Amino acid sequence: MQKDESLMVKCECHGEAMEVTFWPNEDIPNEFWFSVWKQGFKRPLCWRERIRWCLNILRTGNPWADNIIVDPEKAKMVAEFLTKHLDPYGKKK
Repeated sequence: MQKDESLMVKCECHGEAMEVTFWPNEDIPNEFWFSVWKQGFKRPLCWRERIRWCLNILRTGNPWADNIIVDPEKAKMVAEFLTKHLDPYGKKK
């Protein structure tokens, strides 16, 4: 049985990070888990900001979406990590 492996990539703004984990599974040969980590708020939101957030959720159905910004070198690291764990034909090893 293979051991799970992960790759952590830090955002260029240094506020978020993305972790990609390869999760070996008996039934699914290639399973990946993407986790986004971000710094928490240091201060409570004022009531106007809370209403603004609620209105955005009511209009779009989603809370604010965050982005991870990476340079080409980090994007290449993620691509190499993913392709390293992919079977060419989707078959088990």
